[in-house]
Amino acid sequence: MVYGGINAVTNVPAGRSFFKRPSQYRHGFLGRLARFFWGDPVRPGERRSNKEHLPLASAIAGASANLLFGDMPSFKAEDEATQERLDEFVDDGLHAALREGAEVASALGGVYLRVVWDAEVRDHPWISVVHPDCAVPEWRWDKLAAVTFWHTIRDDGFEVVRQLERHEPGVIRHSVWKGTADSLGRQMALTDFPETEPLADLVDNEGGIATGIEKLTAVYVPNMKPNRIWRNVPAGANLGRSDFSGIESTLDNLDEAYTDWMRDVRLGKARLLLDSSVLENLGRGQGGTFDIDQELFVPLHRRDEPGPGAGCHPGPGHHGRNGGGG
Repeated sequence: MVYGGINAVTNVPAGRSFFKRPSQYRHGFLGRLARFFWGDPVRPGERRSNKEHLPLASAIAGASANLLFGDMPSFKAEDEATQERLDEFVDDGLHAALREGAEVASALGGVYLRVVWDAEVRDHPWISVVHPDCAVPEWRWDKLAAVTFWHTIRDDGFEVVRQLERHEPGVIRHSVWKGTADSLGRQMALTDFPETEPLADLVDNEGGIATGIEKLTAVYVPNMKPNRIWRNVPAGANLGRSDFSGIESTLDNLDEAYTDWMRDVRLGKARLLLDSSVLENLGRGQGGTFDIDQELFVPLHRRDEPGPGAGCHPGPGHHGRNGGGG
């Protein structure tokens, strides 16, 4: 949420439940985390839209990506055929993929890059970016041994259908599962869903597609190490560290300060006391309006009021003392 803003969280059911949960009312460490400015319980009569988000985190991630891949890196090979093949990949969106991956890594601590191919889309393989919160890695020492990517095909609030894509050395295995928000559920046939049906003709009896090489077709690129939070957790110790690690509360405080500032601006506009002379007349019986963003006003004095220019602007039909025109 610090990186993507409020919409990045509330667009999914799990994110919407974040703003109303028992942990927000607890004492201790968990309660403190849950009561960040954005996690504070919504009180009766309050609208969540009253809170403002300052997109500083996304700006930091974007700047980090531009420092790494603001310009396209050059790839050189001694073999001429290999160089031609590399040039094809560079001209086919590789720069954009690397730039995207660098921004994701800055925000989320790391990024996965996988090789994909589809003859109906392109006549050659290309690199696809996978966010780390959609992956379950398996490590051997500090090296990636296998990884399972997942994404949601359907979610109606009750049942959740997920496609799993497991990368192992020499093979990629595909499967589809029907469960709930917090349970993987039971495995279904690939032909049961149009999103996975084309894979049914490509996989073997175990759901695998041979890659022809004895290496993984996916890699994990950490943003920076060590991971201070998960250093004692085997499953997370090899993950990278986000550029925002340790400054979450500072970014949260900035949103709170920015919200208070904008609230003062709104309240300042709401408490203006206006004289009827500064209202724009909408016509008889229609009332009047006032533009709160207008900066310049010119007072006009009536003839029966003292002040500069009084009586200096006679209306139609008014004549001077000698009967001549005013």
